[in-house]
Amino acid sequence: MGPANAAGPVLVDLTRPQCADAVQIADRLAAGEWVVELRSRVPV
Repeated sequence: MGPANAAGPVLVDLTRPQCADAVQIADRLAAGEWVVELRSRVPV
């Protein structure tokens, strides 16, 4: 772990996820993928 700790953290990919419609979400859930809700709880 020493070399990994000395190298520091890797860069995080902060690109915005693509939008998905209801069919795509259902297909992904059926395939066993996880779907994470990223919308704000407060309407904007």
